Amino acid sequence: MKPHFAIVALGLMTGLAAIPAAASTYLFTLSGSGYTGSGTITSSGSVSNPWPCGTCAVGPGQLVTAITGTLNGNAITGPTAPGTTAGNNNHIYPSGGPFLDWGDLGFSSNGVDYNAFNGNYAGHPGYFLATSNSGVYANPINFTLSAVPEPASWALMIAGFGLVGATLRRRVRATA
Repeated sequence: MKPHFAIVALGLMTGLAAIPAAASTYLFTLSGSGYTGSGTITSSGSVSNPWPCGTCAVGPGQLVTAITGTLNGNAITGPTAPGTTAGNNNHIYPSGGPFLDWGDLGFSSNGVDYNAFNGNYAGHPGYFLATSNSGVYANPINFTLSAVPEPASWALMIAGFGLVGATLRRRVRATA
C-alpha cells in the first residue's frame, strides 16, 4: 500500500506543478529577416483585446510593463509608448499561448523603435517586426514567448520531490 502512496504523491505534485498560471514573467526570442534577439518581458493586470481580426487573441491579456534583452547585440529597452510603431498596444495573451496579437509589443534598440506582432500579410499569417521607418509588414520573423514558472510552482515541485524521497527512504528503512 505504501509504494502506491509515492506514486500518487508524485503524480499529484507534477500534475499541480504543470497547471499554467497567469505568469507575469516571460522569456522571448525572435529571429529572421536579419534580426536575432532574446530577453525578458514583465507584465501585469488584465486588458481586453482591441483588435477585431482573425489572427487576434481571445480572452484577457496582460499589459507589458517592462522588456529587456538584446536585438542584434544591442540593448532592448521598453516598452515604448502605445502607438509608437505600427499601432503597438503592448499586450500579451497568456491563454492558449502565450502569444502576441495584431497590435502588440513596442520596444527600442539602437535608436530605432520596433513592434513585434502577430498579423496576416498578403495571405501569410505569422509574426512580423515593424520599424518606425520601414512600414508595418517589413520583416517576417519567428517569435517565441514562454512563461517563466512562478516561485510557487517551483516550491510545489521541490516539496513533491521531497515527499517522494522521504516516502522511498522510509520504505527502505522498513525493509532493512
